[in-house]
Amino acid sequence: MNLELTQFSFFSDDTSEIDSHVSVWLRCFEKCHSILSEANEIFSSIHSPILCTEVLQQTRTQEYVHNLQEIFHVHKRIYTAAIRETTTTNQLTSIWKQIIVLWTNLQSFFSTAHLRLV
Repeated sequence: MNLELTQFSFFSDDTSEIDSHVSVWLRCFEKCHSILSEANEIFSSIHSPILCTEVLQQTRTQEYVHNLQEIFHVHKRIYTAAIRETTTTNQLTSIWKQIIVLWTNLQSFFSTAHLRLV
C-alpha cells in the first residue's frame, strides 16, 4: 500500500502527537509572522502621517486591518495552548516574540487613524 503525502501527513503514526502539535503551531506562527511582516512593510512605506490616516480610513483597508487583528488573535490562542505543553520550543517562543513586536509596530500606524482594535 502506497500512501501519498498530504498537507495532513503530520498526523501519521511516525511522529508523536505532541511533536505534531509543535510542528503545526510552528508553521502557523511562521505564516502569521510572514503576513504581519508584510503588512508592517506596507504601512512602514507610508511616510506621511496624513496619507497614512487617509489610507487607514478606507473601508477596504479597515477590513484588511480587521483580518490582521484576527490573525494576531489566532496567534495568541495558539501560544496560550502551546505554553501548556512541556515541548514548547525556543523557536516557537522566539517567533511569538517577533510577532508581538510586529503587532506593536502595526498598532502605532493604526492609532494614527484612531482605529478601534479589540
